[in-house]
Amino acid sequence: MADFAPPHFTVNVTVDRSACLTGVFAGDMRGVHAAGVEFLRGHVSRPVPEACDILVTTNGGWPLDHVYYQCQKGLLTGLPILKRGGTFLFAAACEDGLGQREFTDMVMRYGSLDEAMAAMTAPGAVVIKDQWALENLAKAARHGEIMFWSDKLPKSLQQRMFVTSVPTLQDGLARALAKHGPQARIAVMPHGPYVLPYVDGKK
Repeated sequence: MADFAPPHFTVNVTVDRSACLTGVFAGDMRGVHAAGVEFLRGHVSRPVPEACDILVTTNGGWPLDHVYYQCQKGLLTGLPILKRGGTFLFAAACEDGLGQREFTDMVMRYGSLDEAMAAMTAPGAVVIKDQWALENLAKAARHGEIMFWSDKLPKSLQQRMFVTSVPTLQDGLARALAKHGPQARIAVMPHGPYVLPYVDGKK
């Protein structure tokens, strides 16, 4: 969109978890973005020697996990290191519920992610605000089973969220190990959305 009215000068910044500046990049729009990405990659990108069967992750804690709407972020970042057919073991408080009305309505309306995606991609379907979050959740669910734990959300609500609700993380891990075997490879990402993991067989 910016190509239709290119800016004369761009300033981008990077910040840490405390919102303190860690870098300032100024100049041409594309060059500035590329420089910022390269700088940030050195801080958040992490290699693993091979893909895992079980990925234990979160949405980074408050404020990113205060609603379920945000939680697909912590799942998507882990896709590159989770084997297809693997298991996410995901923890999030979601103390404020599912999210804004449009997203909540979609979660409550559909019986499955396949049904939701069919409705969203049907000819003439109207784009609904926040449907992108449900689309990302479907992307993660197509890749692997999502086991979900929260001590804030009612269990009855968790059953509508297109995930496998587990009573504790320990129980979820036991189920995942029963599924993938005692030799399953496990990766842990405590700060899901803030990490960009990748498989590097040379490491």
